[in-house]
Amino acid sequence: MMKIKKAIWIPTLIVVVIAALILTLCLVKVNPVAKTFGDYTRIELLRSNSGSEFTHIIDKDGNDITHKTLKDGLESTKFSVMQAVLEGKFSYKAELKLLEDEEVTITAAGINSYGAAEGEYIVKLYYAQTKTVEIDGKEIKYDRLLVRLYETDGEVQEIECVPYLEYNVDNESTSDEYDEDGRIGSIYYKANVIEIKMMTSAFMADIQELLYLYE
Repeated sequence: MMKIKKAIWIPTLIVVVIAALILTLCLVKVNPVAKTFGDYTRIELLRSNSGSEFTHIIDKDGNDITHKTLKDGLESTKFSVMQAVLEGKFSYKAELKLLEDEEVTITAAGINSYGAAEGEYIVKLYYAQTKTVEIDGKEIKYDRLLVRLYETDGEVQEIECVPYLEYNVDNESTSDEYDEDGRIGSIYYKANVIEIKMMTSAFMADIQELLYLYE
């Protein structure tokens, strides 16, 4: 009788443990931008044809609809660890974008002309002070972040980001070496392109709704 009870109890315990693990993985959410780049002070939607920012829509009560829509949309890019696991994505860390094992970078001029292709959107995040993040062993300083968004169809996919220092993109310095604050002459500046995992479908819908209001 004891052997029969034990034979029933052990599989039941295993099922309970697995169910608890699955529930935990479903409840644990990854916030891709906050996890890698921290809290921002402002977020803007850029016009694809010029790189300039859209004027904010303010309702009759003085509420900033543009900022709220973009902020909520960025929050919606979170995904559960369980979903990532089911899609075979076991690592959630940001990575340097590579091409044939070479780091992909973008110049100051490239940042100024950074635009969106058909069906894509670019959002720009501002930070109150210079921040530093280490990605794949490389230290990157930034106070601005460009995020290129495209439709991921409800899946967790790689999204391209460009963290950079605003000073380095628009200065008249002739220095070809970085100082201790990460500053260098614009003509010599190159920012790394970073890939982070994100689920953008809800955010894309929010942006399209926002653009409808601009019409």
